[in-house]
Amino acid sequence: MSISEPGPHYRNFFSHYKSGLIYLNHASVSPLPLATYGAMEKYLRERTFGSVENFEIWLQTVEETRKNIAALVHAERSDQITLTGNTSDGLSAVAEGFPWQAGDQILLNTMEFPANIQPFRALARKGVELVYLEPQDGKITPEMIEEAITPQTRMLSISAVQYLNGFKADLKTIGEICGARDIYFIVDGIQAVGAVPIHVTEYGIDALSSGGHKWLMSPAGTGFLYLSDPLAEQLQPYKTGWQSVKDPWQLSNFEQDWKTVSSHLETGMLNTSGFIGMNESIKMLLNIGIQHIRKTILDTSGYAIGKLREQSHVQIISPLQDSYRSGIVTFQISGDTDPEELVSALRKKNISVSSREGMIRISIHFYNTRTEIDTALATLFNL
Repeated sequence: MSISEPGPHYRNFFSHYKSGLIYLNHASVSPLPLATYGAMEKYLRERTFGSVENFEIWLQTVEETRKNIAALVHAERSDQITLTGNTSDGLSAVAEGFPWQAGDQILLNTMEFPANIQPFRALARKGVELVYLEPQDGKITPEMIEEAITPQTRMLSISAVQYLNGFKADLKTIGEICGARDIYFIVDGIQAVGAVPIHVTEYGIDALSSGGHKWLMSPAGTGFLYLSDPLAEQLQPYKTGWQSVKDPWQLSNFEQDWKTVSSHLETGMLNTSGFIGMNESIKMLLNIGIQHIRKTILDTSGYAIGKLREQSHVQIISPLQDSYRSGIVTFQISGDTDPEELVSALRKKNISVSSREGMIRISIHFYNTRTEIDTALATLFNL
């Protein structure tokens, strides 16, 4: 076992593998840890068979979730974290809340998942121009971004890790470029947070939005938005509810002051069971350590790349350089092969991977083993 190979005790955090399932599809949705399931089951049992109304305890756990998210991404304060339902919720809050002027530009790129395009595309009605960078060799580099900036550039939005080829952006250098040009730096974090270290203050990130159901190993319908103070001061909330005022329990006082934007966006009852589960998942990741998780993922995904390179009929689409790599390994198989059919055939053999844009994508988390990689690839190439 290499120094980064996952220890057997990591497997004990989960149950799905005990049925023989080889799960290599974390860029789609992750299994829930047993502790996450247990925390959610306790909540649901109390709602069903217990005291039913136990808001104080639930809300304490939700606030702990907020604090743990802040610790995970190195936010200065937990009140910079808004709890959301998914990545698009957070990006839409930024896109719709910003004081755009006709002619303003936002830099995007053509590798992005639609969640990081559509909220900004909707700004055409305000006269905002979307400027798309074209990747070179599957990468968007800081130099490409710097060359594309114009006096009209107000914002840049990029995925920390790209969903298709797993390219990991150089967020620190990009943040330095944006900071020097007074450009707001927005990051879609869903393919990175939980698997890649993210330091929002060190990287100069103004907004980081992520759902929880992928690398954070949390329930669907959970997510968060981090906002820097300078960007938060610029935003107007794009939605409002009864919880958006300073003291929502003054039910007959309609003319209250609004909460700050991060709290304002939490308009009503949150997905309590989901965030209770998310809290357990994030505690697990923090206890293991994101740097260690990153090293383990790079080791196992690097092993997978090495095995794929032994196949003459395979073209690897993902970056090969460690600084650009993630847990996503995407490849094409030459010849008369249908990726969808291959993925379906693997699923029948209890192996879960994805087909995306005519390619096969495997996505490896910290607990996956080289043995699983060997079995999955051997099965694939013998279909």
